[in-house]
Amino acid sequence: STDRAIAFELFGNKAVRKGPWKALFIQTPLGAGHWQLYNLAQDPSETEDVSARNSEVLAQLIEQYHAYAVDNLVVEPEVSLVPDVKKLYSQECDWLCDAKFFLVQQALRFM
Repeated sequence: STDRAIAFELFGNKAVRKGPWKALFIQTPLGAGHWQLYNLAQDPSETEDVSARNSEVLAQLIEQYHAYAVDNLVVEPEVSLVPDVKKLYSQECDWLCDAKFFLVQQALRFM
């Protein structure tokens, strides 16, 4: 049913989906470090964060995530569990290096 919210959390990264909407929180450095909102019916690749234009939808989804977290006894980490992989690279990062880190970040969005 499109009226049912589905939420999950993994290593401090969180998401909740309901109907065409998906709210996503990915920790830095791999994500924005704040909630983002996507309309999957119009943007299935999740390229445009529409949270600024749909703040009420985002607030409802965040509320539903928190209800899920309470109901399922989710214990969120107090610190980021996602390593800053870019810090492991000791050389100056050029455009190709930045592109590789960007691809890793995009891949981790589907955790």
